[in-house]
Amino acid sequence: MKQTGLIFLCFLLYLSTSKFANSQSGKYQVLGIGPNVNSTFDEQAPILSPDGQTLYFTIAKHPSNMGGTKDPGDIWISKKDSAGAWSPPINPGQPLNSKQFNSIIGFSNDGKTVYLAGHYLPGNKRAKSRGISISHYNSKKWTFPEPVDIPYFNNYSNEQSGCLSYDGNIMLHSIETYGTRGAEDIYVSFRKTDGSWTDVKNLGSVINTEYQEKTPFLSADNRTLIFSSNGLGGLGSMDLFMSKRLDDSWKNWSKPVNLGQPINTNGRELFYFVVPGSDEVIFCSTQNSDGYGDIKYFKLLPEDVIVPVEEAILAEDEIIQESIVEKNIIVLQGKVFNATNNEPLPASISVYMNGEKEIASTDTEAGSGEFQINIESEEDFMIRVGAKGFMNVEESVVSSEYEQNLVLKNYYLEPLEVGKIFKLNNVLFHRASANLIDSSYVELDVVCRMMEDNPEIMIELSGHTDNVGNARKNVALSQERVDVVKNYLVEKGIDEGRIQGKGHGGSQPIASNKSEETRRLNRRVEFKIVENQSP
Repeated sequence: MKQTGLIFLCFLLYLSTSKFANSQSGKYQVLGIGPNVNSTFDEQAPILSPDGQTLYFTIAKHPSNMGGTKDPGDIWISKKDSAGAWSPPINPGQPLNSKQFNSIIGFSNDGKTVYLAGHYLPGNKRAKSRGISISHYNSKKWTFPEPVDIPYFNNYSNEQSGCLSYDGNIMLHSIETYGTRGAEDIYVSFRKTDGSWTDVKNLGSVINTEYQEKTPFLSADNRTLIFSSNGLGGLGSMDLFMSKRLDDSWKNWSKPVNLGQPINTNGRELFYFVVPGSDEVIFCSTQNSDGYGDIKYFKLLPEDVIVPVEEAILAEDEIIQESIVEKNIIVLQGKVFNATNNEPLPASISVYMNGEKEIASTDTEAGSGEFQINIESEEDFMIRVGAKGFMNVEESVVSSEYEQNLVLKNYYLEPLEVGKIFKLNNVLFHRASANLIDSSYVELDVVCRMMEDNPEIMIELSGHTDNVGNARKNVALSQERVDVVKNYLVEKGIDEGRIQGKGHGGSQPIASNKSEETRRLNRRVEFKIVENQSP
């Protein structure tokens, strides 16, 4: 990108940041991406080449993907013609695409180097490791993507997104790894003078919540962050937020500001991206889409310009609002997916008040995984999502955090496959003891209900410590912690013969033991599925 373009883009981001700080709604004009790009499939991760003439984006489950309709996403390409219209997209195939999820997180300024989410194996095989890869454009073709070495990059989530700064020296990652506060958090890594990268660093609790923070975008000033979250309240299941970095620690941020309407809706907004050298933005939304997600194209307007709105959308929203407000009903909507292949999953959804009082329940629709529950209460509640042969999910919902009494949630359930390991992130012990912290019982009860619903399952508990202190005592302590967890499950009615357990002390770390921040990640309890006799 030319220096003048960078200066203009910084100025543009400054203006848009100022507007959002003063007004959450902002002012935008809907431009539209044209008739060729969006489809009935799921469009994700749009990004423009540095010259602005080529649109790269990911389409999930398209029959022309490398893995067919089960492929979680391939990169597709659309070109802008002389009239400004976008061509029908094409799938470039290998080497940029494989049978796993593929997306682009950034380009070099000359457009000849691309950074990709994920790792690649020859022969279109699925890579087991996760990370970042890099490919170069030589002799009119892309080279086979090679992994970028980022220390301690270990993503436990099935989802990954991120971005490369305009100067190419900073990468943001949305992953679930060491130090996560819940699900996916946003992390940062920096390019060193020798071209290598530092380990990932969590952006801290102002940005990251116990829920999902995804699809980060860093402006040209390297200080303005726009990202999607379902842990900060908002209009829908995922909203876009803006925050400013306050110092060079990368942990001090201004309070995230919701970008407001018309950017955010009661749908799901992700993948915000500023078109280089312009006052235009692209992002993805499920609101009024052709399929699950579509690419939206907006233009930022001056404060004194009135934004034309789509009357049909307003009318639809007003009807929903009236029906909800008049009856004091909270509408819970969403989908349930198999986390391994993103296929819709038959599941049961129950809503509880005060922990155990069930007030509503439903099943997902066959084939779509969709569900809706109308809750005649404005109190906080708990959602339980379960499916035979899958690890159930439970979460608390603070109803006051959702405007318009509409709660949109999607759930991804992990199959109970033999050999699969599940982390008990919230099962915690007091330091140097086998005494559970009170909050641990919530997650242990989830495990208990899973075993009740799946009586053919046998598990093996594993206890781990850090490497501080006597190794033999650490093994003994980790075994005591395993025994405490096992005894709790047995007291709740689970057959003792279905539970194995072993303490490993500090012999199996998942993080460095050089600092307290990473040592605490090694003090953990996990369980592994060792037998599943279901047909």
